Amino acid sequence: MAWRKVEVEAQRLRFVEAARVGEQSFSCLCEEYGISRPTGYLWLKRYREHGAAGMYEASRRPLLSPRQSTAELEEQIVSLRRQHPDWGARKLRVLLGRSGVTVPSSTVHRVLRRHGLIHRLDSHPQATGSFCREAPNQLWQMDFKSPKGWNAHLGPLSVLDDHSRYALVLEQLSSGEGLVVQQRLDKAFSDCGLPEAMLMDHGQPWWNAQSPGGWTQLSVWLMRLGIRLYFSGVRHPQTQGKVERFHGALERARRRRGPVDTAPGQSWLDRFREEYNHVRPHEALDMDTPADHWHRSQREHTEPRDPVYAPRTTRSRVRTRCPSAPAQQQRSALAGGTQLASSRSPGSSACPPCSHRAEAMPLTRHSHLRCEPIALSATVASFIGWVMR
Repeated sequence: MAWRKVEVEAQRLRFVEAARVGEQSFSCLCEEYGISRPTGYLWLKRYREHGAAGMYEASRRPLLSPRQSTAELEEQIVSLRRQHPDWGARKLRVLLGRSGVTVPSSTVHRVLRRHGLIHRLDSHPQATGSFCREAPNQLWQMDFKSPKGWNAHLGPLSVLDDHSRYALVLEQLSSGEGLVVQQRLDKAFSDCGLPEAMLMDHGQPWWNAQSPGGWTQLSVWLMRLGIRLYFSGVRHPQTQGKVERFHGALERARRRRGPVDTAPGQSWLDRFREEYNHVRPHEALDMDTPADHWHRSQREHTEPRDPVYAPRTTRSRVRTRCPSAPAQQQRSALAGGTQLASSRSPGSSACPPCSHRAEAMPLTRHSHLRCEPIALSATVASFIGWVMR
């Protein structure tokens, strides 16, 4: 037989009935129910005034709240929340401060909660760790957003500055082909200058698992511009946490204030990018905007330059099909007729492959702290598979 569950209100009612009968002293009765005598007298008084309904807990809210937020302030907070339904209390507090209203973020949160404007998905755990470059344009992160929920076969292309979180590119491209992405990056480099390095995942069009070293025509073009390339770990989007976080903010904005039945157009993306860069405060920047921390790169966009090789390096140009490698690999590696160096200078030793990070310098393959030129000729075709891992 299961234990019976006794409600607190039922115990109070039995206590009052026993006290009214008077079979035992009031002190003994209070001791039996585990309460003090003042508490016992309180419930007797509540029963005489309200009957059985008085046995339930009353509201503990104070009768007067002189420091309660005014109706005008609450209306202003609710209005800002409806304009930016994907922003939290801390960001709304910054907007209120810009208009001359000083209020703690906890007050903003309580107002939003009273009006039912807090969503379950608004809460997320804090990141355990992160990295950040010391100055703008030292590293740009690039990725395509997932097309899920966008009613499109391809999500927009995003390029984000690692230091300032400034969104340099947010555009819906016609396709994800390398030439289309290269044309858009060419415009971004002309407007914003060249970065020192770029971080990407192992996705097309900047990575090809079937080509030596994963090179594509786009990645070789970037290296010829003097841009160092980094690639995140496979199935490890945390390496690109900033651009992934940017895509999360973009998706929340689309769900709550974007078009419902169609994919957001380029005009909507431009408005979001303008707001993200110049209006939206960023917690990692001490509630400054990304535009407050970003400036144009001093490296001007010029024509791709030919690589500079180390002394005594043997160079060869692949003109015919290698019998040991598919033609597609040679076309990817030769992107635009680029001349590649031999595997290493005479007398140099092999460098162990790096297993946790892939980094590419202008027509070289990074391996830990040493860089060696890569061979791509018929005589070293068997050597490529080991060096390019």
